[in-house]
Amino acid sequence: MDADGLMPDGAYVPGFLRRYPFVPATNNGDPENLMVCIDREASVISDKPEQPFFVDGKPSEFTNRAIEFIQNYEVETQGARNFVKVMEELDLFDTHDVTIPQPGPDGKSVVQQKIGEFVGLSQDKLNKLPAEKVVELRDNGGLLAIYAQMISQANWQRLVAQEMKNPAPGDAIGTPAGKA
Repeated sequence: MDADGLMPDGAYVPGFLRRYPFVPATNNGDPENLMVCIDREASVISDKPEQPFFVDGKPSEFTNRAIEFIQNYEVETQGARNFVKVMEELDLFDTHDVTIPQPGPDGKSVVQQKIGEFVGLSQDKLNKLPAEKVVELRDNGGLLAIYAQMISQANWQRLVAQEMKNPAPGDAIGTPAGKA
């Protein structure tokens, strides 16, 4: 976000955020009975909206697009759950460190300080899979999804480095000790 609270042109905004103020719900946990709810307390809700939710008592085109987006989002979410289940079955997850550069003891060198960790896919574990399993993943689209996720994981360090250069207001990251 820039200083005015706007997203830079071309920035990726996750679907989880783009769907708001619409949110999915199910009736009694039945995934076949999807409902679309609206957060009436959202700051984007107004008595005089540019995009009304209803026109002549029926969902507006805007609302219909939101409903379609949420339906597609829920299908993709179930696909992601299935992907995670397969990755767990193949034991492809591992813990990865998130580090930041810090001055070394000599004041001149740079050392990496661990600030956290996350669970992600492991290239080493993927490399140890039997060839027939890799071929199966290739043929069912799983291998493409694995590499896409690994590329996404690699962004953790880039995001941390970006935060170090541009901490959010009130964020203590990157500030000298005692100055936050």
